[in-house]
Amino acid sequence: MPEVNESDPAWQEYVISGDDSVIKCWLRLGASGWRIDVADELPDEVLSMIRDSAKAESPDSVIIGEVWEDAVSKISYGKKRNYALGYSLDSVMNYPFRNAVIAFAKSKSSAFELRDFLMSQQHNYPAPMYVCLMNLLGSHDVERLHTALAFDYDVNALDRADQSKLRPDEAQNNAATALQKLCAAIQYCVPGVPCLYYGDEECLDGARDPFNRAQFEPSGVGLHNFYVKLGELRRSHPALLMGSMRVSAPNPDVIVIEREYEGKSVICVVNRSNVVYNLPRKRKSLLSGEETDIIEPISAEIFT
Repeated sequence: MPEVNESDPAWQEYVISGDDSVIKCWLRLGASGWRIDVADELPDEVLSMIRDSAKAESPDSVIIGEVWEDAVSKISYGKKRNYALGYSLDSVMNYPFRNAVIAFAKSKSSAFELRDFLMSQQHNYPAPMYVCLMNLLGSHDVERLHTALAFDYDVNALDRADQSKLRPDEAQNNAATALQKLCAAIQYCVPGVPCLYYGDEECLDGARDPFNRAQFEPSGVGLHNFYVKLGELRRSHPALLMGSMRVSAPNPDVIVIEREYEGKSVICVVNRSNVVYNLPRKRKSLLSGEETDIIEPISAEIFT
């Protein structure tokens, strides 16, 4: 990647601020926004300039930053960054979400810890950024989701030769696929934007770069139809798109996510264990506080 002087006025005009700048040109050609790679490497002033230029060309364009940590408390190069204050980024890649969900699925953390994490993000992020967080479980910078779930050790600790040969056996493959369904259900039920890395719907495997960038191949045994169903459910229920959220954990293995909008609720229950639990048949409305019967789950069969 080229090293540039971001404070050079000529560079700023060519890339950011000029009438035919890179930022404006691609938006004019139909792009919906920009993802800023390694946003930490750009000064806040330059990020603000990018935002101003993009919004001037296309007010609805989105600026997403690659930030691996909490964007509210992020400190880089000895300076607290202003990512979440409306000066630069609209949203960030939610890597903490990925880490928390995978840790829960692999029994490295409890449902109580996942509950606390989800609630802490909800209370920590400004609402405009929170509702458009880029909730990802896979990307080009981490091992494949299916691979992360298949092994009980950190595959990144392997050398590149061993990573290139890493393949789950049948039992590991089946277990990882089952856990991936749980992770995906959480991903599509929480506020934010679910982001699906190509091939994850086919349960492709691969350790770190370049093994996570293999060509797309329909597996025939993946979760394509499961992800399609999740997308259909999300689009058809306003509560999943814009509803408030309440999270509870009746025990270490079960997380319950309730989304509510205009009096209608969608409840996502994820049980990572093989134990069958009976949930309470009553719940309190997030809005009125009144107790009502829990309605029968919608398309519950896709989560089993």
